[in-house]
Amino acid sequence: MQRWYFRSTSTTIIRIWSSWLVHKTSEPFQSVPDSVVKIHLDLPDEDFMEYLPKFDVVVLSSGHWFAKQSAYILNGTLVGGQLWWPKKAGKMQINNIEAFGISVESCLTAIASHPNFTGLAIVRSYSPDHYEGGAWNTGGSCTGKVRPVSTVVRNGFTDVMHEKQVSGFKRAVKRARAGSKLRLMDITEPFGYRPDGHPGPYRSPDPKKITKRGPNGEPPPQDCLHWCMPGPIDTWNEILLEVIRREFEDKLKVVQITLRPLKSPPPSPVSALFLFLDRLRTPFLAFPVVCRRLVSSVVRVPKEGEETMSFINVKVPQPGTPVKAVYAALNNVLYNAEGGHRAIVFNRIEGIARTRSNHLPNHTNIVDFKCFFDNP
Repeated sequence: MQRWYFRSTSTTIIRIWSSWLVHKTSEPFQSVPDSVVKIHLDLPDEDFMEYLPKFDVVVLSSGHWFAKQSAYILNGTLVGGQLWWPKKAGKMQINNIEAFGISVESCLTAIASHPNFTGLAIVRSYSPDHYEGGAWNTGGSCTGKVRPVSTVVRNGFTDVMHEKQVSGFKRAVKRARAGSKLRLMDITEPFGYRPDGHPGPYRSPDPKKITKRGPNGEPPPQDCLHWCMPGPIDTWNEILLEVIRREFEDKLKVVQITLRPLKSPPPSPVSALFLFLDRLRTPFLAFPVVCRRLVSSVVRVPKEGEETMSFINVKVPQPGTPVKAVYAALNNVLYNAEGGHRAIVFNRIEGIARTRSNHLPNHTNIVDFKCFFDNP
């Protein structure tokens, strides 16, 4: 198991190797040789199932290991094998292609029915290879494939493995409990057009590796299965991120808070007096109150390089006490709501008195007036 932790987003990514996604063992079973891996098709792989409740998102991929030598066991019975089967055992009930479909269904059913897993399980579909003219061990080649192609060279084995995987996925979805989240990320068909994603003859770091065809046209040893080159695998990540985003975006709810004046007990005699004066618009409060109610002006914020004026921290000329007095008065009655923001005004007597939304574009401010008792 490999683990990476990203502090900037508090995200942990864990990689667990599971060749078949179901239980495998080398323990003796009937007549199966010790050198042959025994695959229990109806049991999920405990190597990752024990960590399942800790995960928010699980990404599963498998398939190619079903071409390896193995014996298949279903419900405690030996039912088939790959590159191994005793002649005296008669005809196999399940071949490697059928075994793949069963393993997908078993694994996903176990995940969807796990009582402590509430996350998202994503199945990446069968990865296409691009060997042409043979298999990986019979002279198959992808030499010279350095760009996407316009026509897919059909591979019968890839097609049938993809079909069995999708069928197993659909069966698991039907059996899944309510609320479980199983998703299929199908990349098989579109990435059949991307043979340029494989390293080909450059699979080895050996400086003496052979990268050219031989004198008789035979291809050099190469890898046309694994995705080591930039491009296709980066697109996989983008698709995966989009699947996750769509799943969790609906879960993020914006909480809307409605602000209302606080209901408080009857005011004290002093508070009642000030409230009475405010409501009567007495002379010493009349100017800011009336201006607050009636006057609002839209002020364009100057562009870069233009002179600006702000009532906050303004430098008042030294001479002229009246100028200072005017500044102090304005500084006490003005407040500013920037473009795209909302100002909330708290009245010392009434509580939250009002809000002022500025729906104008950015760089456009609204200057409004406040009462002596207000704090924006």
